[in-house]
Parts: sequence; structure tokens; C-alpha cells
Amino acid sequence: MNPLPPEDRYRTRPTLLRRVKTGDEPGWAEFYAYYSPLIFWLCGRRGLVGDEARSLVVQAVMIHCARQDWDESADKGRFRNYILRVTELKIHEVRREMREVPLMSENSEAAASPACASAEEKEALEHALDRLASDPEVNPAHLPILQSALAGLSVAETARQSGLSEANVKVIRHRLLQRLRKWLDE
Repeated sequence: MNPLPPEDRYRTRPTLLRRVKTGDEPGWAEFYAYYSPLIFWLCGRRGLVGDEARSLVVQAVMIHCARQDWDESADKGRFRNYILRVTELKIHEVRREMREVPLMSENSEAAASPACASAEEKEALEHALDRLASDPEVNPAHLPILQSALAGLSVAETARQSGLSEANVKVIRHRLLQRLRKWLDE
């Protein structure tokens, strides 16, 4: 299945890390070619299926690495172990994002998706959204965040568009979706 254990093949070359740290484009290409199989391997070991999901993890790890300033000192541990820890975190994030199912299209009209298969379900969703919009306990400024969740935008994209932190967006989305689901179940 995944024949390549990471222990034997992935020895980090400090020269490659220095090249990547300076923004050397061929260095980044080599870094990607060197570490993406390791990330794919770990995704497979952790049961993450589907090339799309694995590609999302590889992208997330590479973006994380691009934003970090690596210290090559021995007290930081092996770089390979760092990559594996980051990959574990990104696998968890991708799994969490995959569990979020969009209920509506971007134009805020009920979408013809499995979540809203019948006309009755679409009507119930519209009613719950109207109820949510008129709820005095709901901050009207939070409704666009809910709309982005229903449209299937990621937390990171929503945070970037709204100017809020990702943690804030997650909390707002969770609370509003929880309230919406409660009303849909009634």
C-alpha cells in the first residue's frame, strides 16, 4: 500500500532548508518533491482517503512551512519529526473541514443538495434562516459568516474576507450552525 517508511529515506539536508528559507524557487520545488511523498504516506497511515484530501494536507503543510522560520539548532529536534507533527495537525484540520457539509449556495438560496433534497426541506431551511436573521440574540454582522459556511467556504477564507481571526470565525460558525440545526430539527 504505502511501501516507503519515513525512517530510512527522509534525512533532512541543512543546505536544502537554507535554500528554502531564502526563498529559492528551485529549492522549494526540491523540498516539495522530497517531502510531499512523506506527507502522502502519513495521510495514508492515518486513514485519510482520497487524493483531494491528501492534496489539501500537502498544501496546508507546505503553506505552514513557508510561513515558519526554521531554526536548524540541534535542540529543536529533527526537521523530519517537525514535518510529521505539522502533518498530523493538518490531517486533523482537513478531517474537521470535510465534516462540514454546505447546506446552501453562495447566493443564499437553498441549494439542490443532499442536505435539501425536497421542497419541504428547502422551505424549512429558508424558514430557519429567516428566523435566525430576526433573532435578537444573533448579531446581524455574524450572518455573512454563516452564509460563507453554508456556501462551503473554508474557515481560513472566511476569516480573510471578514477580517476576523480563524478562531473567532470557528466559534461564530459553530454557534449559528448549531442554532440553525436545532430549528431545522423542530
